[in-house]
Amino acid sequence: MAFARSKVRQLKRRRTTFRLLADWYGEERAETEIAAHTSQPRALGDILHDISDEILSVDAADFTKLETEWATIAGKTVARLAKVVGCHDHVVVLGVRHSAMVTELRPSLDLLKGKINRVLGENFCRELKLTVI
Repeated sequence: MAFARSKVRQLKRRRTTFRLLADWYGEERAETEIAAHTSQPRALGDILHDISDEILSVDAADFTKLETEWATIAGKTVARLAKVVGCHDHVVVLGVRHSAMVTELRPSLDLLKGKINRVLGENFCRELKLTVI
């Protein structure tokens, strides 16, 4: 979906640029000049590499692993109250629906961090943060 919107925006920009060049140079020369204002072709392998780096980043893999194991790690009650919303550079962010839950869960952060590290490996989580979502 995002790709389609990006493509539409790109076509609109190209059309606008072409109209400006046609006004400036005339219709025939504008067709030649538009080539100077068009992105250069890229190898498909390079594009796929860039995309896979985003999708398959270590943080994304860690987040998926933690999200999958969250109910086992935290227990059913805590898993219903707080969900994993982020994992970046060994910092795990849990989202809760109300600020009162931040107060309730704050004393348990060290316990949860220890459980995360026991299940997913030592140093998986160096810091655990709570946020209201």
